[in-house]
Amino acid sequence: MIKQGGDMADNDPKKVHIRPFPYPYRAALTIANDVDRIGTFQELKAIHDVLNGTKDTPCGPGLGLEVGDSFHFFTVHPQQDDTLSYFDGLTKRRSSAASVLREGVKSGLLDTIHTWGNFSQKGGFFREYAQRAFEELDKYNLLIPVWTNHGDIHNFQNIGRNDSLGDVPEHVSMRGDRSEVLEYHFDIARQAGVRYIWIKELTSVVGQERSLDPQDCLDEAGFLGKSLLKGVLNKARGEGAAKTLQVANKLISPVRLRDGTQAYQMLRYGYYDKDGSDSLPDLITSKNLRRLVDIGGAMLLYVHLGKGRPSAETPFSPESYRALERLSHYAYDGDIWVTTTSRLCRYVELRRRLQLNLNTTGSNHIISTQLEPFGALPGPSLDGLTFYCDLQLEDHLNVDEETVPIVRNPVDNTGRISYSVPLAPLEYCWQ
Repeated sequence: MIKQGGDMADNDPKKVHIRPFPYPYRAALTIANDVDRIGTFQELKAIHDVLNGTKDTPCGPGLGLEVGDSFHFFTVHPQQDDTLSYFDGLTKRRSSAASVLREGVKSGLLDTIHTWGNFSQKGGFFREYAQRAFEELDKYNLLIPVWTNHGDIHNFQNIGRNDSLGDVPEHVSMRGDRSEVLEYHFDIARQAGVRYIWIKELTSVVGQERSLDPQDCLDEAGFLGKSLLKGVLNKARGEGAAKTLQVANKLISPVRLRDGTQAYQMLRYGYYDKDGSDSLPDLITSKNLRRLVDIGGAMLLYVHLGKGRPSAETPFSPESYRALERLSHYAYDGDIWVTTTSRLCRYVELRRRLQLNLNTTGSNHIISTQLEPFGALPGPSLDGLTFYCDLQLEDHLNVDEETVPIVRNPVDNTGRISYSVPLAPLEYCWQ
């Protein structure tokens, strides 16, 4: 049995090693957008017509990338034009966008709940809203794997933060009296499929899922120093090692929430003051993309594409479009896997948890799998799993007494042959 972590220990042909990313990619990047300041479905579609579509747009030809997004179910600001939501305000009525948002979830394009709704400035979230949203998802047999926290301190639905209650099931008074927390909902979010959570951590280090090196120290000395100090101070306050997420430089890390639930906490790349559409030229630079490929990193890009747009109809300036076009070249050249948040996190999870075993009978070689348990989380899909093996294998994996087809890939940049479980590209459902 050979335990996998994403790195190749040696070139022994009798060993198998999970490839860091699906063939042929050498790095990965997700544009992890929070849906703030997008008021209508038409605005959201205009953004994805450029990113995912292939037709002409006001910005230029659609780039045909695999980019996901987030959405709200509710909003306390139904009269404002900056909150697209599934339901009308806080009512049970579906909004005019409900059916197309549902289509986006079904296709895998909308893979992130940016909290159950926008409760900024006014508050008012209670568990009943989460239950109502889950019933809608359950009705259509839909799951959403990613959760990102949102907004100001009035969003008590947020998870894992000292100013939030979303993962706190009960209050315990100084006398030991217990009372229900009306804003608690994470058990419902888990039923809805949530397994990857962004709490609030950002990094300015390009490329996660690899060790920091001298170049990072040169580029980000101030950031790393502050992160180390923050980790020491938080540990002294008893807040645990999870706060040193940036220094560990992991894309996802196990976290135990306040209700005892285990999940994965995400680390996103970016800056709180440089996150709009107009900031893309500073984020998706040639230097960053080359660095990402050179170190074989994975990255979740923190953005709010509703901010800094030239207009609702033209979501990207010429400079921002060129930055996205630059990224598309790396994608089409097979260097950077541009995909959704959930797909990238799932692959990294596979690298952590999956064990592969090479079984040889005569001249036949077959790979079997075993998944390390992680709390109550079910095993992730193997779609896209790619591994190195220099032997001629059968055309399938053995998984729980079932067979999963695999295909043989040509030699890649390492000079080795790999095998992949097929991964169907996401179709752009709003074309």
